[in-house]
Amino acid sequence: MSLFRAPKPSHIFGYFWIIISLLACPLLQGATLVRFTTNLGTLDVELFDESMPVTVANFLNYVDSGRYNWSFIHRSTTYNPNTIQIVQGGGFFFQTANSISAIVADPPIILEPSGSNLRGTLAMARTNDPNSATSQWFFNSADNIQLDSNYAVFGRVTSAQGLAVLDAFARVQVYDASPQLGAVFSELPLIQPALAANNFILIPSIERLTARITSFSQGAEGFQLNWATTPFSTPVNIQRCTDFVGGAWEVISTGNTTGNFTDLSTPARRAFYRAVIP
Repeated sequence: MSLFRAPKPSHIFGYFWIIISLLACPLLQGATLVRFTTNLGTLDVELFDESMPVTVANFLNYVDSGRYNWSFIHRSTTYNPNTIQIVQGGGFFFQTANSISAIVADPPIILEPSGSNLRGTLAMARTNDPNSATSQWFFNSADNIQLDSNYAVFGRVTSAQGLAVLDAFARVQVYDASPQLGAVFSELPLIQPALAANNFILIPSIERLTARITSFSQGAEGFQLNWATTPFSTPVNIQRCTDFVGGAWEVISTGNTTGNFTDLSTPARRAFYRAVIP
């Protein structure tokens, strides 16, 4: 969160404009949002920062270092209706168009208690050791309550559009590529039955969705905010309140991708602003 403060004109008797930039989401104020950009569509995921701090911090270490860029879904169990229904990634990436490498893993983390493995949730994969999760994760493409208490659920897809992308993952046919690539690729989803990079479920990037107010100014027309978003030009809502402790936030601009907004009806005394990714 970035905090900016500027004095009001002298006739306002020392009140301050305070501009607050923070990430918000529909259910958990301040929760981190990440965007999975894939060759089958984009899905946004809300991370459970407060309830799963170790797991979320571990995942974001990989996100922020770019180690998930050009990774792919290397395992899908959705072809078998009698088993768990997951699609799994975070283990491998394309170093070049013809070269697959393992993602460099950080030390394993503890298994944190979590909520249920319901459809659309994101959880950490691991070995038989409960405290062995490193980089690999999976989406639950159906309710897999049999996994509860054994796998750390640390996020969930935020929208119906994102769930539709997850469903598209689950529909991709699975092939046994272990003779060519090794045993870990025995349930490899391929859009077409050939080991070409564009037939994999590719994930060119996973990145945080953030909105950060970068500057502000008092002009003749009103108070102007400028912000930066990741990814670039992500739509944001601008909100305002006059009581930071107990006041209600009023939405004064929606779906704004311009990076700037001028409040033409600034309150007489003081105001608080925030840029929010819906």
